[in-house]
This record gives sequence, C-alpha cells and structure tokens, in this order.
Amino acid sequence: MVKYYKDELSHVFYALADANRRDILGLVAKAPRKASELAKRFDMSFPAVSKHIRILEEAGFVKRNIKGREHRITIQQKSLDKAYQWIAVHRQFWMEKLNNLEEYLKKEKKNYEHKKK
Repeated sequence: MVKYYKDELSHVFYALADANRRDILGLVAKAPRKASELAKRFDMSFPAVSKHIRILEEAGFVKRNIKGREHRITIQQKSLDKAYQWIAVHRQFWMEKLNNLEEYLKKEKKNYEHKKK
C-alpha cells in the first residue's frame, strides 16, 4: 500500500507510530545491524521486517547499505532531529500554558483564602 504524506513530518510520525519500528530503531541506534539479524529478533516474517525497515528508510530514520546479499541498516539522525524539534516547540508551548495556569490557580487560592477570613 502506497502512503502519501502532505508533509515530511507526517511521514516521520507515521514511521514512529508502530512499536515494531520503534524497536528496530532502538536496536539500530545501538549498532548497525544486518536485516537478517533484525528479522530473527521479531515474531514475524522476514518480508514483514523488511517492510518495516523500508518505512523507516523512506522516513529518513535509517539507511540501508547493500553489499551482495547483505543489507546493513544504520541509523540516520535527520528525522529524529525533526521529530525532536517539533516536540520541543510544542512542549515549550504547553509548559508556558501550564505555568500560567499554575500562577492563576495560586492567585485564586490566595484570593479565596483571603475572602474566607
């Protein structure tokens, strides 16, 4: 099935949405791995693992180096950086909103306690 994304970030988060792909990323982040080695670690067929690798590759998370019949998978930082930057911007936005709410609630509590006296 062909997936079309209106932007690169949607593709990045689609690739991260699957637990198997996140597990593959975790393994490849520790050290480059052969596709066959990755396939042995999962309870699925080699073609299924290969499809997950392809989705990660298309999203820019991994690079596949082919030498003969050996496919070596290495991590790529670019897409991880894009996801992190998006999360950081939105985290900052919500942290500011929550800090403002906290200040407002403290002020309201203080006003309430003052009126109670």
